[in-house]
Amino acid sequence: GVELKATANVLQEQRRVELTARDGSLIAICEDVPMPGSSNELQLFRSSGEYFATIVPGGADGKQSFAGPRVAWIVRASCGSEWLFRGDFDSFTVQVTDRQNRMLAITQPTDPVEEHSHIDKMYMLRVAGMMDISIVLCTILAVQHLQ
Repeated sequence: GVELKATANVLQEQRRVELTARDGSLIAICEDVPMPGSSNELQLFRSSGEYFATIVPGGADGKQSFAGPRVAWIVRASCGSEWLFRGDFDSFTVQVTDRQNRMLAITQPTDPVEEHSHIDKMYMLRVAGMMDISIVLCTILAVQHLQ
């Protein structure tokens, strides 16, 4: 969403995605943060507001195709971990791997099951046991909505 903030007599647009639990409690935040002398940067924050990671465009080789939708993003955590997100973000068909190219998560469109036949679009998200699902969800939603 977009939030307007007034600071020092200046109205600023703050673009962010908030991941919340069903009860409304905050899980994670991704903000489109303006950087001095460069373009904006996507940053992930914990529910406490503590910085967690930066989302940058690029593939495993550091290169990014700017023709059409971006197809690769890297999440660089403050602890040194990195995750590569590749795929078609517009259709939510994305694979997440680590530096060793191990599959950590995958998401793709799926047909609604009978009990949810009233739903137009449904997606399946599979996440490996040691991967934090909030990193996957927040990154995919941020790339989809903030870029």
